[in-house]
Amino acid sequence: MDSITGMYAMNFCEYLLKQPPSLPALCAGGETITYAQLVSRAAVYQRRLERSGLQAGARVLLLLAPNMEFYLLLYAMLGAGLVPVLVQKDMPRQQLRSCLKQARLSAMIVAQSAGKYWYLLPELWRVRRFTLDTLRLFTAPLAQAVPEIDGATFCVKALDDEATALLTFTSGSTGTPKGVVRSHPSLLAQCQAMSHFFAHRQQRDVTSFPILTLFSHFHAGCCYLLPTFDAQGRLPVQMIAGAINAQAITRLSVSPAWLKELVDYADVQQCRFPAVREVIIGGAPVTRLLLLAVQRYFPRATCAVNYGASEADPISNVDIDELLEAWDRQPGYLVGRPGPETEILIVRGRDPQPAGEEGEIWVSGPQVLTRYLNNPQAEQLTKIRDLAGRVWHRTGDSGFLDAQQRLWLTGRIADRLRTPSGLTLSPYPVEKQLNGLPGIETSAVVEGPQREICVVLQQAAQCHAAAPLMATLFPGEPVRFWLCAKLPVDARHRSRIDRARLRCLLARRKLKAFFQEV
Repeated sequence: MDSITGMYAMNFCEYLLKQPPSLPALCAGGETITYAQLVSRAAVYQRRLERSGLQAGARVLLLLAPNMEFYLLLYAMLGAGLVPVLVQKDMPRQQLRSCLKQARLSAMIVAQSAGKYWYLLPELWRVRRFTLDTLRLFTAPLAQAVPEIDGATFCVKALDDEATALLTFTSGSTGTPKGVVRSHPSLLAQCQAMSHFFAHRQQRDVTSFPILTLFSHFHAGCCYLLPTFDAQGRLPVQMIAGAINAQAITRLSVSPAWLKELVDYADVQQCRFPAVREVIIGGAPVTRLLLLAVQRYFPRATCAVNYGASEADPISNVDIDELLEAWDRQPGYLVGRPGPETEILIVRGRDPQPAGEEGEIWVSGPQVLTRYLNNPQAEQLTKIRDLAGRVWHRTGDSGFLDAQQRLWLTGRIADRLRTPSGLTLSPYPVEKQLNGLPGIETSAVVEGPQREICVVLQQAAQCHAAAPLMATLFPGEPVRFWLCAKLPVDARHRSRIDRARLRCLLARRKLKAFFQEV
């Protein structure tokens, strides 16, 4: 069988080849390349990888910012059957070492300032190390291609259906990060699941989710503007805001933190973004204030909230008009209905729950990834096969289905609070009410060292505003208020509150108490 007849590998990469060649594909640093140029330049990288001795099946860590070269390398590797390994920027060192140990790397490729201190990670000492730009200690330049010898035809290598195509890791928010294994068929299934919710083709996009670019290029012929972050990883909000109108950006796929920076900038500058036709929000719960701001500053856009997980994305989706209309009807956050072929169960123990009952969210569908990297214990715990042979992924999230079979989130199972009186509560419904009070935009509710209910806010005035509500919601329960000038958030999306970190700070008495009890 030749290099372009593998059923699934061909299908995935052939979509890239089938896009109209003259369509723009990527825009970064003032440069825009078409799909024809993307394929041609990725083909050159394939020759460079081959000349560097990297063959199909090799796992290669990519330590690059999500820029033009990153995507060229990503496509080159996927087409050639190499396995790109991606780790989260700013991951704690202990978790990063765990990821690298699991990955069993063959090589690493670095560029710019990324990977500057690789020698501090023993897991990288024995792998081959390549650089795309300036030479670093004990690294070699990636070999150059010789066009007259190598040619420049993009290769799509036939692979076994179960062969690993891409290796990423969970956030590790509840423990050790797990290696998430994607095959070419699973990439295809994820793209098809996304196309139900995001059907518009040939958009001009900005996204805060780097892997989403891969999926939309595959299926919808979109062009992505790649932001250039500063040395601290901060969003270049002025550049993006200017580019949205100047370059007719038509879709945003962003985390709540990204979106808040954009609408705050728009509020100060008194500008709007009428070119945008679609706003997709994901990665963390969204406040009502932010949703209303989206409607104000993106007046012609349809807006939706997407819910998913590293191992199952997308799971469900809801239009924000429906979300705002239903806002006060139920506790928690509405995240909508699943797409075709996706099923959701609410489970307590191993028993499915009826509508209205809270439990763990389980999901099944073609886009659900069925295995982790060398982690049978995690698979046994979170991948449940039913009598029909379907695999159900345990998300670790808590929630319920309403009478219309819409999914509502109430938090993470690991973040539930259990008070001395025996009361069990999930954080999202309480925080949702707190965030609706005047002067409060973000709050956190976590279990304290003595199993008390701890409310963490940013200002003393917010504690005064929150105290009557908490006394009404939890009469007789120990409630304490704490001040934290900047609530810790996850490193991936910078939007989700890092509750494990807050619990640690409370246990170590690192937060300032406002007053002891209500």
